[in-house]
Amino acid sequence: MLPDYDPEYVDYLFSRLVHDISDKYIIEIFTKYFDCTTKQVEQAIKKGYEAERPNIFHDYIGSALLDASINDSQEQAQNALDDDFHLWEIMELRKDN
Repeated sequence: MLPDYDPEYVDYLFSRLVHDISDKYIIEIFTKYFDCTTKQVEQAIKKGYEAERPNIFHDYIGSALLDASINDSQEQAQNALDDDFHLWEIMELRKDN
């Protein structure tokens, strides 16, 4: 679905987003700014609801993606996701050590 990102990260991302943003906006953001199909996003949302919700006290990614949508900025949306992905990679590396 998002070829630049680890599939495990995509599952983790959607397990967070479904609790932070309505399905309508998730679909709109990912079809408009990330070149995903509606069907791909709907499947990711479904997996997000089925996954265990991560323990995150302050999750900025939903707000960052909504801000990008409000500003109609693909670059802002992609930067927000890139930053979040890099944080996830760091967290995963820490788990391995």
